[in-house]
Amino acid sequence: MVKSLTFGELSFFEKHAVIECFYGTHMSQTEIEELKKVLFQEFGNRKFGLIADRVNNYSVDMDATEDLYGTENLVAGAIVAYTLYEKMAALLEDKIVKGAPIEVFTNIDKATAWIIGQITEKEQSELVLSRC
Repeated sequence: MVKSLTFGELSFFEKHAVIECFYGTHMSQTEIEELKKVLFQEFGNRKFGLIADRVNNYSVDMDATEDLYGTENLVAGAIVAYTLYEKMAALLEDKIVKGAPIEVFTNIDKATAWIIGQITEKEQSELVLSRC
């Protein structure tokens, strides 16, 4: 399922979503709140991951990103960066964000595999803890 947002498109899969922002977007707290609303409507209380497919150039407010990745059900984030500039910006995001881990990739397939692995690992560790 694909959901249109005011700043891009969000594609939903079983355990993750992929966001593609429009060229020139600035991801401020307003956009992050819209994104969170749609993500939590779809995933509810389930664990999920988020991939930012940066096919278009856009900017991100680090405080807003910190807010997004500080939510409990968002297990991990992956950024698919196609240029050196995007990769450097993504690495900076990873250093600033203290919530869920963020990894940088150069293709969507590797990002997806990593996200699924992170979610599975989190679900398994919670299952083990619940049995104790």
